Amino acid sequence: MTDWIKKALEKYSRNTVFVHFHPHADIKVPTRNVDVDKIVSTARRGRIYERKSTYPNRIAFSNFFKEGYTYVVIVELFPDSFQVKTVWKIKGRI
Repeated sequence: MTDWIKKALEKYSRNTVFVHFHPHADIKVPTRNVDVDKIVSTARRGRIYERKSTYPNRIAFSNFFKEGYTYVVIVELFPDSFQVKTVWKIKGRI
């Protein structure tokens, strides 16, 4: 994990951080057949996906679920919350 991601995440408690949706992501949720609870779970407990993270304040998380799908969530960091910018669901592991 790169240093800027460590520094950016050290001021958050990821298990309890407030997660809200950008209007773009909020519109796409029903059309992409994704579960909102899994999106929030991925943002809070998912692995950091460095390849899709961009400096200084967008971090990507990925999480594989038992149903055979991986959720990838890109969040923007705010002082007291995470804002979900983009969500996609991939069949299998990445």
